[in-house]
Amino acid sequence: MRDVSEKPVTLRRAIAEGFVVVDPTLLDQTPKKDVLATARAGALLAIKKTWETIPDCHPIPVDYAEVSFEILKDRIRIVAEVKSIARTGCEMEALNGVATAALIIYDMLKPVVSDISIESIRLLLKEGGKSSLRKGLPDEAVSTAIIVISDSVHAGKKEDKAGKAIQKELSQYENIQIVDYDIVPDEPEQILRKVKEHVDKGTDIIITTGGTGIGPRDQTPETIRQLFDKELEGVGELVRSYGQQYSPYAYLSRATGGLSGRSLILVLPGSTKGAKESIKALMPHILHVIKVRDKFYKH
Repeated sequence: MRDVSEKPVTLRRAIAEGFVVVDPTLLDQTPKKDVLATARAGALLAIKKTWETIPDCHPIPVDYAEVSFEILKDRIRIVAEVKSIARTGCEMEALNGVATAALIIYDMLKPVVSDISIESIRLLLKEGGKSSLRKGLPDEAVSTAIIVISDSVHAGKKEDKAGKAIQKELSQYENIQIVDYDIVPDEPEQILRKVKEHVDKGTDIIITTGGTGIGPRDQTPETIRQLFDKELEGVGELVRSYGQQYSPYAYLSRATGGLSGRSLILVLPGSTKGAKESIKALMPHILHVIKVRDKFYKH
């Protein structure tokens, strides 16, 4: 079974269809009554229990399910729609609903006809997850700078892992272009100078990692807020909400974000795990800010 523990919880939707090729007038001739009503009930049960019969399916909450039928000249069309707020999609649930409805119709009509076939069970629509979030995002290159803020890393006493983790997470997005990777100590003046350098250049996204804790040298949020034209409080809220699913200590982070000129600044935790989880929480939908920004700021 695939590990989906790090995927974001989003609204998922799937629609599937299939056909039972049979003379529809036989629906009223079978000794087993209420064929379509029975098929609908069975399909809804199958949708809810898909994970129990398909080994690699994850159990997901089924927040909405509907099964409908269309009577055609020589066949019955079945359509199943499923919605779920979950980490993984619900297409198998929709397909399973259609397949089960078709089998029930087959079973209930077989006493009066032998020439029945089930055909063309397929997925019509799948929405949700990161693939859907990518729609409407900028296609052009998004210049991105990563700034590691750490006394020990800057002094060479410790290897940077957080900045590299951010780089690795961003590498899956073709339009993200890393233009700088630098390390500065937990000194407000140096932090401010380095971040402002990229703001002045018009770098699209500036990501800092480190200095968001509660230690006496953790001053990154206070320092960078001086540059914000608009603070995006939701950035920190999402980072902490996502992180606390894996560790309650995530709530101690003071991560935040904001706009400075044309630049989106993300102030992220300095731990490797925290940095990685933050990027997973924010990408790719944070890129929507860049697209919206370009309506107001010209190159």
